[in-house]
Amino acid sequence: MSESCGKFNKYQEHVTVKELPGIRQFLTTIKNNGIKMGVITADLTVRAEAHLRQLDILSLFEFVIGSDQATYSKPFPDLANVAKERYHVPLERTVMIGDSNADMLFAKNAGMQFSIGIIPKEIYPKDYLPDATKIIEFYDESLVSMFVKKE
Repeated sequence: MSESCGKFNKYQEHVTVKELPGIRQFLTTIKNNGIKMGVITADLTVRAEAHLRQLDILSLFEFVIGSDQATYSKPFPDLANVAKERYHVPLERTVMIGDSNADMLFAKNAGMQFSIGIIPKEIYPKDYLPDATKIIEFYDESLVSMFVKKE
């Protein structure tokens, strides 16, 4: 283990992450419908995995890819290409959900199907994510219906 990882672990012990309302049910429903999910983040992989583990949702994801796994991070498509190569992610059929315009540009630059920007109305104005295909304010059943086809 490198020295920087040791420093991260000491720091990580004192960081508490907060779960967004509705996210656990959304992710569980998506997973239960056979849709594969991954996390691609501008954060370090080990830090993102620790946050997901702390929320007890790491097992819902097929993979976690952090900015330490590619030369360029978001909005460049490098991290998406890592997902495509390592995990056979069909980018043209992939949906990006994110909270920054870099996420939305990342989806465009990687050739993803579309992007969903989440903006809690009490935090940011609607024009905060100008490159999002769709904007939502919270995770709910209407979002699930975009992913799950009804028979």
